[in-house]
Amino acid sequence: MAEKTQFANDKYKKSNVTIEVEFENKLLSRNQVKVTATSGFKMPSFLKNAFGIKRDFAAVAYADVVDTVENMRDLKFIAYVTGEIKQKLDQNGMFSKVLGFLGF
Repeated sequence: MAEKTQFANDKYKKSNVTIEVEFENKLLSRNQVKVTATSGFKMPSFLKNAFGIKRDFAAVAYADVVDTVENMRDLKFIAYVTGEIKQKLDQNGMFSKVLGFLGF
């Protein structure tokens, strides 16, 4: 990711745009890549002063990281854990009680 960030910064160096790339690893939702582009507002200084513009402008974009292989692993893991729980509950006769409690 550092190489891609450096490439983006080099590409937009002449236009005075700074690129920041972050990977947001989330436990219960999809992982995302966050890209922030920051740039100064190109305008004569007397106009900046007249309009009160004193800071840079930034644009933020998010993209979900979708990995079908990882999704398949997650689904297989969930199926395995569910099967193990069902097997343990079946041994104790609790599975039918749990289903009954849930209304099934």
